[in-house]
Amino acid sequence: MKNPHLTAALLLTIFAAGVLFVWWMAVQADREMRSELLRQTRLVAQPVNVQRVMSLLGTEADMDSPGYRRIKEQLVAVRLANSQYRFLYIMGRRSDGTVFFFADSELAGSEDYLPPGQVYEEIPEGYRRVFDAKAAAVEGPVTDRWGVWVSALVPLIDPQTGAVVAVLGIDIDAHEWKWEVAVRAALPVGLMFLLLIGVAFAIVSASGVDASPKPVLRMLPFMAVMVVLLIVGAGVLPWKQQQQQLAREITANISKVSSDLHMVLDQQAFGLSMAAQPIAANANVQKALRESDADRLMADWQPVFETLCRQYKLTHFYFFDINRVCLLRIHNPEKRGDVINRFTAIEAERTGKPASGIELGPLGTFTLRMVQPVFEADRLVGYVELGKEIEDILQTIDAQSDNQLAVVIGKEHLYRQTWEDGMRMLGRLPDWDRLSHNVVIYASQGRLPDIFAPWADQTAGKQANYETSREIAFDGKDWRVSATPLQDVSGKRVGDLLIMRDITTVKVAFARMMVLGGTGAAMLLALLVGFIYVLLRRTDAGIRAQQAALRESEESYRNQFANNSAVMLLIDPKDGAIIDANAAALRFYGYQLEQLLTMRITDINTMSAFEVRQSMASVPQGQGARFEFQHRLADGSLRNVEVSSSSIHFGGSIVLHSIIHDITERKQVEAELHETNLQLEAAIVLADAANVAKSEFLANMSHVESRCGAVTSGEASLFPPVSF
Repeated sequence: MKNPHLTAALLLTIFAAGVLFVWWMAVQADREMRSELLRQTRLVAQPVNVQRVMSLLGTEADMDSPGYRRIKEQLVAVRLANSQYRFLYIMGRRSDGTVFFFADSELAGSEDYLPPGQVYEEIPEGYRRVFDAKAAAVEGPVTDRWGVWVSALVPLIDPQTGAVVAVLGIDIDAHEWKWEVAVRAALPVGLMFLLLIGVAFAIVSASGVDASPKPVLRMLPFMAVMVVLLIVGAGVLPWKQQQQQLAREITANISKVSSDLHMVLDQQAFGLSMAAQPIAANANVQKALRESDADRLMADWQPVFETLCRQYKLTHFYFFDINRVCLLRIHNPEKRGDVINRFTAIEAERTGKPASGIELGPLGTFTLRMVQPVFEADRLVGYVELGKEIEDILQTIDAQSDNQLAVVIGKEHLYRQTWEDGMRMLGRLPDWDRLSHNVVIYASQGRLPDIFAPWADQTAGKQANYETSREIAFDGKDWRVSATPLQDVSGKRVGDLLIMRDITTVKVAFARMMVLGGTGAAMLLALLVGFIYVLLRRTDAGIRAQQAALRESEESYRNQFANNSAVMLLIDPKDGAIIDANAAALRFYGYQLEQLLTMRITDINTMSAFEVRQSMASVPQGQGARFEFQHRLADGSLRNVEVSSSSIHFGGSIVLHSIIHDITERKQVEAELHETNLQLEAAIVLADAANVAKSEFLANMSHVESRCGAVTSGEASLFPPVSF
């Protein structure tokens, strides 16, 4: 491509196309991420009990509410299960339009913790529209006192009235969001830029003319590398998408398991409450508690406990007095008289209402407990407590899903001797030293496989910025292992629920697709490289033939140039440098070739450098011009020359081919002839002047004679002739 302006325009167009493509890919990635975030937020909102939210007051009094603690537990679990989420919260709106927070995902005491009822003073207008329009949305980036966020908002609707009860929100740091957009757009943008760079390289390469063309077959490795990178990139893209899809499925799976766990806990707690109410209403129980008659309670309720154990797997049955002193453990009658200081018992004492939730017992097992106050004529006489181990609940979830579950408890929450004694009492093997920081209290397979144990011990109890999901190969299968925190009824994190999902089928299907796609891509690559090879080889052969013809032409030209008897010079028209000179020129000017090639034509021409450059510039391209100059030879003598200059292509450049003829003698002859002509012209002028003078003299003589004749005639008439 010879036109530099056209080359620049094409490169600018390519650059503009690249910029537009980057912008378009960023917009597409942002749109896809917003849609994905909104879908995830809807999944998080599904297990939120709207009735439980409606029971909250939106004040600090909610902190003592079991409903608040359950919602808080859900938000914390989801936040810790996904490190991308920075804040989860549920907002409400009062009648005066003030927006406040019901609950958030930060643990109490955290720097960013929001107490219930905290007013959201700088709420963006887009958040308010979610309340008004009853439609989910993704807003941002928006700025508030906590930072800059991209937020997904989903309204929680009262199914009976259709009114917006609250709005669940998930915040993602805007800086991290932009990086994720860049990461998602990087691969296609990189591939496109690789292609554009290749096109630009081809344009730039074509814009110049190499003085010595090289075979284009040497470009084959570069082009093959570009094609390989494109195909590899095309393979990496679906792999990355598959990984992202798998991560989304795992996140949804964790959310579902967590939701199922809370749902089953709620159902089981309701069942325990239904079983405890008739016990608390029994007059004999009320009387026995008032009289602290443990023997009567044992005699009346031992058969009931055995029935409940068989039918509902009840494991704990307590009676304690108004001071929370244990009167009777029907499941362990020998142990009594201790004060019950568990959270559920204290909560039932404080509120006078039933309290339920999971608590970590001294044996290191999670137990779902329900404490029911017992009143006799509106007077508190004691409490009845029913409980069942969480293993039963986990087995229920196991049966409903394709996951394997395990529960680990931090050793800091246990006493080793008590835990080991409890495990032996329950018929289990105590294995305190198996893990460094935790103990395993439940595993779907009976025992947590050794290959999972180190990861579980390292990951459990870590914060969200640590790895909480990993692929592990075991028993010929691929497992994705994830961890989600387990909190007791007080909101304290005491362990983790490990979720192990078999992803072998998914990976095998993807591997099969990649093998088929890779095979097709390899075939396409082979065909493409072969086609390029043939094309470049043919082009290379043509260029070689052209090079041979050009060399032959140049050799013929150089032979004519070097052996010609006429004086010849090759001159660079840009600066007047002498590029080459033939033997006749060396003889004429008296210089050696090495010396002459270091000179410029202005060193020889006696005209000024400006006049010489003007003369060179006046030679039209592809045509010739004739000049007469005076050249100085090596001995200092001057010679008049006639120069015939033509503008030609030589060695990939435009040069002046000058043929110099010595016209000094001709100039001398012309000067002598001119002098002779001048003399002749002077002689002619003198002769012409003499002739004029002669003519004038003769004319004057004639006039005199005529005058003399006239005088003579007059005298004769005056004086008569005399006769002699």
